[in-house]
Amino acid sequence: GSILRVGVSVALVVWVCRRIDTSAFARQFAAQSPAWLAAAAFATGVQIAIAALRWRQVLLGLGVTVSAGSVLSVTYIASFFNSWLLGTMGGDVARAIIAPAGERGRAVVVYSVVLDRVMTFAGLGLVIAPLALIGAGPLARSLPLLVSLVAAFVPLLVVPAIEPIARLIGGR
Repeated sequence: GSILRVGVSVALVVWVCRRIDTSAFARQFAAQSPAWLAAAAFATGVQIAIAALRWRQVLLGLGVTVSAGSVLSVTYIASFFNSWLLGTMGGDVARAIIAPAGERGRAVVVYSVVLDRVMTFAGLGLVIAPLALIGAGPLARSLPLLVSLVAAFVPLLVVPAIEPIARLIGGR
C-alpha cells in the first residue's frame, strides 16, 4: 500500500520534472520579488488556518472531535488538491476521504465538508450582495468599497457561531 503510493508519487514527480524547462523556470523564479513571495506565502498560510478553524467548528458542531492539528493538516493537504484537481471540489473530496472519522463515522465527515462549502458560499454572498445591490464595481473608490472591505472580515467574527449552527442542523 504505502510503497505503491510512494512509488507512484515519485514516478509522477519525475515525469513532471522531465517536462520542465529548468532554465526558463530559474529565470522566472529569479525575477520574483522575495518580499512578494513571502507575502503570498503568509497570506496562503493565513487562509489555510482560517479554513481549518471554520471546518473544525463545523466538525465540533456535528459531534466529531478531531484535534486542531489533524484538521489543519487535512486542510493543508486539501488546499493542494484545490489547486491541482477539479478546482475546489478536489479539496473537498480529499477532506472527506482523509479526515479522521472517529466514532461518528465517515458520513458525518462528508456532511461537515458539504456544510462547510455551503456556509462558505453563503458568506461570500453576504460580502458580495451589498456591492451587487448598489451597483458598485470592484474598483469603486467610495463608501461602498469601504463597506465591502469591512464586510469581508465579518465572517471571521461569525466563526464561533458555526458550531451551534452545525449542531442545530445535525440534530444534536
